[in-house]
Amino acid sequence: MGYFESVEILPAWCESRRDFRHFLLDRIKSLTLLNDSFENQGGWLLAMWRESRLDIVP
Repeated sequence: MGYFESVEILPAWCESRRDFRHFLLDRIKSLTLLNDSFENQGGWLLAMWRESRLDIVP
């Protein structure tokens, strides 16, 4: 999660867009908890997110 002066966001993978997205927490109306997990993922999801953001970092 990220915290800014007036907003809280959740960067996460979006299944419908097949890409990383930033979701505003105050706009999330519902969620479904799954039993799925990322055990022993070794940080690859975080690395993918960082790589996808390289084009927006000065």
